[in-house]
Amino acid sequence: MRKFIILILLLPIFLNSCDDATISKKDLLTKSWSLNETTLNGEFYDHEAIYLKNSNYTFMDDETVQIVIAQSSEILNGTWQFVNKDTELTIAFSGVIYVYTIVKLDNSNLCLSRIESGDVYLYNFSKNLIECFT
Repeated sequence: MRKFIILILLLPIFLNSCDDATISKKDLLTKSWSLNETTLNGEFYDHEAIYLKNSNYTFMDDETVQIVIAQSSEILNGTWQFVNKDTELTIAFSGVIYVYTIVKLDNSNLCLSRIESGDVYLYNFSKNLIECFT
């Protein structure tokens, strides 16, 4: 009887862990994200952070992306796609393609890195809280 009770108590844990395993990277990405922090070679990067901080990045199922710049309300529309066995994310705006390495992607965090001229840029996002209430 004791083993049966333990099994019943552990069953929800096993079922939840199975559900998490079936979530695709696309499902994790396609939501709204808020840019929290930008670093350059491990140091706070105020040039981009001042302009882009709290900007809303919405990745849609049809592989389009919309960025609403918080500081100016400017809206940028582009496309996105996973490449390199889903380890990288490309974002294209007006013919310019940016390639990011996916450092972390889960239900509440997105971290992307980009190397340009030997410098490492790191972008930390969190799930946009506004989406939680809609």
